Amino acid sequence: MSIKNISAIIILATIASYGFASDDVSKLTVYYFHRPPYYVKTDGEPKGFLMVFVERVLEKAGIEAEFKEVPPKRILEELKKPQLACSPGWFKTPEREELYLFSATIYQNAPLTFVVTKSKEKTRITLDEISNLFKSSRDPGIVCGFSYGPFLDAVFSTEKATRCISTDVLNVVRMVSAGRVDFTLISPEELGYIASIYPELRESIAMVPIEGIPEGNRRYLMCSKGVTPDMMDRINRAIHELVSWLD
Repeated sequence: MSIKNISAIIILATIASYGFASDDVSKLTVYYFHRPPYYVKTDGEPKGFLMVFVERVLEKAGIEAEFKEVPPKRILEELKKPQLACSPGWFKTPEREELYLFSATIYQNAPLTFVVTKSKEKTRITLDEISNLFKSSRDPGIVCGFSYGPFLDAVFSTEKATRCISTDVLNVVRMVSAGRVDFTLISPEELGYIASIYPELRESIAMVPIEGIPEGNRRYLMCSKGVTPDMMDRINRAIHELVSWLD
């Protein structure tokens, strides 16, 4: 698949702005980090299509929110505290379910794609080939602290801690382009955004479809266990009304 043919992200629009009949609720803190196109800090205000959607959800649920930009590792620590706080767009894993609350699904990614330099482009790659490549590669472009979904997390689990790189998604794509890492895995949404902002990368890297990849990972609001059942119910009812097709 050519990066030039990536479809534009469908922006969630024309969402009803009315809220549930509400009584007083405490303000919810929403932690986020800069990871376009999902969450983007622009002039001190959180943007990005998932942030816009979450704002609509909370407005519809009648919940006042305060948005704070925080590094991802700190978000994980903050949400362990019993406070009224959530963070949008996280994947659900068994380990996280023991520590946090999860909302209904707020978005489902397109399936992950495999990214290499143009010189290594191929028509497709299988999950077994990715597993073998990860084991044999001296420089895999796997980002520390990120979930790639249950299947690939299991593939990477034995060696990921010692072979991942602490960087952001944009930088790992640049490293692939420069030949500093052998490959990476990325959602088409993110790669499409990166290619639109940095056209030079579009000319040097290739997307390779992954044969047998499970459906795209679902994203959720991940919340502290200090969030009340009533507030979680308000949030989930709003999500279900706005994106009922994700049930």
